[in-house]
Amino acid sequence: MNLFVFYDPVFLSAYILYLHFDVCISAASQKNVKLANIADDFRCRGRAVSSRQQQPDGSPTTAKTPVSVPCDYCSPGDTSEAGKGEPGAGVVVEVAVKTCLKCEVSMCQEHVKPHLELPAFREHPLTEPLGDLRKRKCPEHDEMYRYYCMDDRVCVCNACTIEGGHAGHTIKTLKNTMKDLKGSLENQLQKVDRKLNKAEKNLQEQKEQERLNKRFLEDSDQRVTALGEVLQVHLEGFLTSLRDCSCSHGVECGPSIQQNIAKAVQDQSRLQDVHSGIQTLAQENDPFCFLEAYKSSSKNFCRQLKKPLFHPECACVDSDGLAESMEAKQEDFLTEVHSHVSHLINELCK
Repeated sequence: MNLFVFYDPVFLSAYILYLHFDVCISAASQKNVKLANIADDFRCRGRAVSSRQQQPDGSPTTAKTPVSVPCDYCSPGDTSEAGKGEPGAGVVVEVAVKTCLKCEVSMCQEHVKPHLELPAFREHPLTEPLGDLRKRKCPEHDEMYRYYCMDDRVCVCNACTIEGGHAGHTIKTLKNTMKDLKGSLENQLQKVDRKLNKAEKNLQEQKEQERLNKRFLEDSDQRVTALGEVLQVHLEGFLTSLRDCSCSHGVECGPSIQQNIAKAVQDQSRLQDVHSGIQTLAQENDPFCFLEAYKSSSKNFCRQLKKPLFHPECACVDSDGLAESMEAKQEDFLTEVHSHVSHLINELCK
C-alpha cells in the first residue's frame, strides 16, 4: 500500500464534495492530524520491518539516536520543479515543543500559541513533546488515560469508568492523584527527616565517645610517662604494668564503639537514600511518569522507613575495673619496693 499520498491529508469542506469536476477547488483546507499520524505510524512500522529484514541474522543492532518530535500542524513547504510528484519533497516541519494530551497532537513554537493564549484551550493538558502516545492510551477503548483507579491502582480512561471493569470504583484524576500521593510523600519525607536526625545524633554521640576514649588513652599514657620520669629506672616495671592496665581497658571499648559507628552510618546512608529518592519523586511533574515511578518505589520507601534505628549501648571505659587493676599492680609494686628497700636496709645495717 502506497502511503506517500497521506503525507499531508486534509479535511475537505462539505460543499466541495458536490462540485462538478470542471470546477477548480481553491478553498482553504485544514490538515487532518489524526489521519496523518496513522499514516506516519504505518510508515515507521514498515521501515522497521524492512530494516530487520535487511540485517543479517545474529548481527548486533545499532543504537538508536534520539529523534526530535515533529510538529503535527506544520504544512509541507514549497517544492521545486524537480521535486514535484515526489511525496514529502521540500517538506519544512518545525520541531515540536509541546504535546497536547487532549488533542493528541504535538506543536511547534508557533502552533502552540493558541493553546497558551486562547481560553478555549485553557483546560488542555500540555506536556513535553511525546513521539508515541500509545503508552498513554487505553488499549481497550483507544482513549487517553485521564483518571486513576484507586481500587486497582492503574490508570484508566473515561470509558473504563463508565462501562469498563472499573465502573463503581473510586476514581480520581491523574493530577489529583499525584497531588494526594505527593502529600503522602511529604509525610514520609518528614518521618525520614526525624529518623535521619536521630541517626545523625547517634553518630555524633559515638564519635564523641570515640574522641573521649582516645583522649583517655593519651592522658593515661602521659600521666604514666610523667610518673616514669620521676621514678625512672626503679619504677619502669611498675609503669609498664600501669600502661598495660589502661590500654587493655581502653582497647576493649574500641571494637564496641567502632561497631556502633558502623551501624549508625548504615542507618544514615539508608535514610539518606530514601530521602533522596522521595525528593526526586516529589519533583516529578508529569502525572504518568510520577505514578509509574511511585508504583515501583513507594513500597521500598515504606519498607525502609519501617526498619528500626540502631540504638547503641554505652561503651565507656570501666573505671572501677581499671582502678582495681591499677591498685593490684600498686600493691605488687609496693611489695617489691619494700622487699628491695628491706634488703638494702639489711645490707646497709649489718
